[in-house]
Amino acid sequence: MTQSTSRYDRRRFLGMGARTVGGAALLGGVPGLVAAFGGPGSAVASAKTSTSSGRPRRGGSLTVGITAETNGLNPVASDFTSPAVYYARTIFDTLTTVAADGTVKPYLAKAVTPNASYDVWTITLRPNIVFHDGTPLTADALVTYLNQVVVSPTYSITLEKLIRSVSKTGELSVAVKMGQPWVAFDAYLTGGTGGAAQMGFIPSPRMLASANGSQHPVGTGPFIFQQWEANDHFIVTRNPHYWRTGLPYLDRVTFRPILDETARLQSLDSGTVDLIQTGDYASIRTLHSQSQYPVLSDIKGDVGEPSQNFVMLNTQVAPLNDVRVRRALAYATDQKRLIQLTESNLIPPSTGPFEPGNPWYSPTGYPSYDQAKARALVKAYEKDKGRISFPIITSGTSDLDRMQVLQQMWKEVGINLSSIDTLDSTTQISHILVGNYSAASWGQFSGADPDMNYPFWSATTVAPLGKFAVNFARNADPKIEAALQVGRTNPNPQARIKAYQEVARRLAADVPYVWTGRSLGAVASQPHVAGYDKGMGIPGGGRALALTGSNVWLTETWLT
Repeated sequence: MTQSTSRYDRRRFLGMGARTVGGAALLGGVPGLVAAFGGPGSAVASAKTSTSSGRPRRGGSLTVGITAETNGLNPVASDFTSPAVYYARTIFDTLTTVAADGTVKPYLAKAVTPNASYDVWTITLRPNIVFHDGTPLTADALVTYLNQVVVSPTYSITLEKLIRSVSKTGELSVAVKMGQPWVAFDAYLTGGTGGAAQMGFIPSPRMLASANGSQHPVGTGPFIFQQWEANDHFIVTRNPHYWRTGLPYLDRVTFRPILDETARLQSLDSGTVDLIQTGDYASIRTLHSQSQYPVLSDIKGDVGEPSQNFVMLNTQVAPLNDVRVRRALAYATDQKRLIQLTESNLIPPSTGPFEPGNPWYSPTGYPSYDQAKARALVKAYEKDKGRISFPIITSGTSDLDRMQVLQQMWKEVGINLSSIDTLDSTTQISHILVGNYSAASWGQFSGADPDMNYPFWSATTVAPLGKFAVNFARNADPKIEAALQVGRTNPNPQARIKAYQEVARRLAADVPYVWTGRSLGAVASQPHVAGYDKGMGIPGGGRALALTGSNVWLTETWLT
């Protein structure tokens, strides 16, 4: 597995086959469920600008090289991985979108508004919009879809406790009644990578009723599905009746899954594809150093909450159930050196889920590199309980490189990483879900709003070993839980900021994660591809965030 494919497998839960864990009755749609709480990635930084300054030109065909194939495009049940979001954004519109400044704005919806207590949200649709099959977009279509989402095996564990009812209040309006105040509900309608954020992608009722709808997606989006040959190509063509007059510009888009990072770069060099996505650090450095390709990446920072790479520690399993060991691992990790050796020195060290410049960020007190402190903690533990030794599970060659560097760093302070077990991502995730691991190389936490990570940090989602738990590290901290509830229910922005800063401080104290730096995403294109670097226009004004993870909008992309 190449570096890019591995990174996206974990970060965006590619190919999660964890439905096999404990049987279908137990886990149902776990892949979507797990991805459900992640949100759209977020970032914009461009080393070079595409030729977007001219007048948009209609026509032409675009070929896009993506990092992996997906298993279906049903927003109720399929796993919307990062590559799948490219497919979905062409066929479906989202109810809301993340603007360039990080705020959530209505898109397919004319308005998404809460009542004073944030326990009832009203979604008002734009008029005169039809699905590709001619079905009108009405409140009935939205109610049908949302009711299926709430009770689906994939999302019910999350949404049944939050959404009590969905009801039609007018031909174009729907009321969503919550079980408690939920101030970030509109962020879940942005059509992010996976799960609850998928609520934003609106499919046709006929598609939902079809037995093969997942393979024949129908939405209101700028392009119409034409053909799908798994692992080879996915083709869409221009929607002549799109509700945004004059859009899209392209006549046709062909997506080609190219799993190998080198092969994907070569396809751009040869002109076989016009645009590629990547999450590979070395590739991003190479692309930024070349003058012939416009590149859009998030090297300079993120809007919203970035995705982080880290070693996840199972806090219920010895010796990692002792915070002294977890803190020793953090002290023993020289992030700067690790990033230099394995991440092309492109990112700063991480001290928590948020980074400087982000409104949620404040100093966390996370243990900085200090071998003396690490050795002292190791000796104290050894005196009480004996030698520190445990295995780690990972997937992909890039993770193996990083884990070998960490193995040596930890060895220097007396911690034995007994084995580095490289698993396929399906098996790795299956172990993690039921707590059958000690430590795991992992990546997670991007979101338009920190509330989207509530289940991963909440004490309410911890379970005994052997039982399914969405809080993968099984870290039950009542102070984190109290702060998460404030963040979920209090509409005051300053109160929410303080709450999530407290979450980050408590994560630094508990150390369920040994941070190794945030993830990166990028797209690069041939010089004749224009418009994607500016994001997509929002009907109410402004533009959508141009880059989310390694995804751009193709609605207003054009060829010079």
